[in-house]
Amino acid sequence: MTGAVAGGTSWRVINTGLRSAVVGVRAITIDPATPSTIYVCSPSGFIFKSADGGGSWTAIGGVAGARSVVIDPTDSSTIYAGTGHGIVKSTDRGESWIGVNTGLTDTSISMLAIDPFTPSTLYAVTFRRAVLQKR
Repeated sequence: MTGAVAGGTSWRVINTGLRSAVVGVRAITIDPATPSTIYVCSPSGFIFKSADGGGSWTAIGGVAGARSVVIDPTDSSTIYAGTGHGIVKSTDRGESWIGVNTGLTDTSISMLAIDPFTPSTLYAVTFRRAVLQKR
């Protein structure tokens, strides 16, 4: 495919630098402050980051089993990842992670979302199909 054109009339592959084991992508998010920074969750559960719009990719350490990744729209250094063992949070763009599972009734997280109108509110969907809210 050729280069991307506004409106999605054409597409180009940007996952060339990802490991060959990454056949698909479970989740993708774009840094709202720096749109050339992209995070993806691979089927193997690792998070990969591109700082150049998909030209090259690096694995982010410290997270295994990631199924979803979101970026705080008010502070792009804060990232949340949903895993099979709960939610982890990074405040340094993925360099280090801490668990934020206090109060979770089910830690098998399949999807995360941040409320765009109240960014301090995080939503999580579990594999048991529960929707949880953290404020």
